Amino acid sequence: MALLVVDRHHRTAAALAVHLYDLPDAAEQVAAVLAAGNAQAIQAGRAADVAAVDWLFFEEGQLQLLADVAAALTLYSPGGRESIGELFWHAMTTGREQMVIATIRQLLLSGKAVEAAAAVQALCAAGQQQQVARTAAAAMAATVDAAASGAVAAVAACNVLLWQQGAVPLLRDVQLALARQGRADVAAAASWHALQRGEAGMVAGVGTAVIRSGEPRQAAELAAALAEASGHSPAATKALSRSMASAMRAGCAAEAAAVAAQLLALGAAGLLESVTAGMLSEGSAAELANIASAPALRRSASASLGDLAAILTAPSAATPPAGADEPKRS
Repeated sequence: MALLVVDRHHRTAAALAVHLYDLPDAAEQVAAVLAAGNAQAIQAGRAADVAAVDWLFFEEGQLQLLADVAAALTLYSPGGRESIGELFWHAMTTGREQMVIATIRQLLLSGKAVEAAAAVQALCAAGQQQQVARTAAAAMAATVDAAASGAVAAVAACNVLLWQQGAVPLLRDVQLALARQGRADVAAAASWHALQRGEAGMVAGVGTAVIRSGEPRQAAELAAALAEASGHSPAATKALSRSMASAMRAGCAAEAAAVAAQLLALGAAGLLESVTAGMLSEGSAAELANIASAPALRRSASASLGDLAAILTAPSAATPPAGADEPKRS
């Protein structure tokens, strides 16, 4: 099989692989063999040939085959993860990004969140992070749009794995990419799912990174979407409050104030008041005062809201929302 690939008999290699994969009870073993051959070919400098065969699979709708081979490649030693990163990056830079999106989507839909996270991290290591984030965001949106059972849970699980592996900058960029693509709802659904399963630290931590990014419009849209997805749950509000306070403590007063101003511009004054109450309940009065006095917030004053600093420092904000405790880890 590997010889067919490197000798550029791409269609013959693809047809033979599909035939073997479709044999009874052969899928897993065939995927492992294909992954080994792909790794060896990529390590020999033939990523272009492997990508060409994979593109044929994609055109023929062999998405599960692509996913199974990708999953096996993340486990192959030596160099399997590096190989899949190089393969995916080559595909993305040669007009085959849709194949990468479809493969990651199929990994998630087939219960392979661990392998999906490994593939995304390997791709990030091989390529340019923001471009990879856009591709990962599109794959996550496509997964949720499939409306399959467990789709949101799979995206959330992938995000948690990336968080556990320290990929906070990548998660930040994925969330920002979703917001730019008009899909803040996808990020919110996954974050709310994770939050319900005890991952408040992840949700707040990634939220802090998003606020510090200096993209207040996207940060505000993501915060508002999380509040909406959670039904304005106290647990979600608490996570948002912690994100704002942490960003402030990291010296990002201007960025936090800009997000607050954008929340008001989105008509989310109620959410901002709840976040304020949460910050006060967490002992973040000093940080809150800095936000309230920031020029970005004062410039957004409107006749309907009056003095926005007063909203942030209203006595009613000192009472935290009822039941604001974090959900227990399941």
